[in-house]
Amino acid sequence: LCVGNANIDGTGTPSIESDFNISSITDVQSGVYDIDFTNNYATSHYIVTAESGLTSSSSSQATTFDVRNMTTSGFRIFIEDVDAGFVDVDYVMFAIFENV
Repeated sequence: LCVGNANIDGTGTPSIESDFNISSITDVQSGVYDIDFTNNYATSHYIVTAESGLTSSSSSQATTFDVRNMTTSGFRIFIEDVDAGFVDVDYVMFAIFENV
């Protein structure tokens, strides 16, 4: 059962385009965001599946998505261009599944 999700525009000042159980996003630095839940989870043993990228089909940029600092109230995401370090991207989408 999905217990949270979001679609985030990561360009400029990041904004939540749509969400479920996500209260806020904080832009820590380029390509690094803190995600806070509206309702905390029972444990930090939830599952996050995600995708990020650019809308341009001509870009050769390839990104990876990493989830860290998982707590019952949120987590931090890192988006990294495999050749150029942490980067902001056009979209970040994730779904959260609680494993209890």
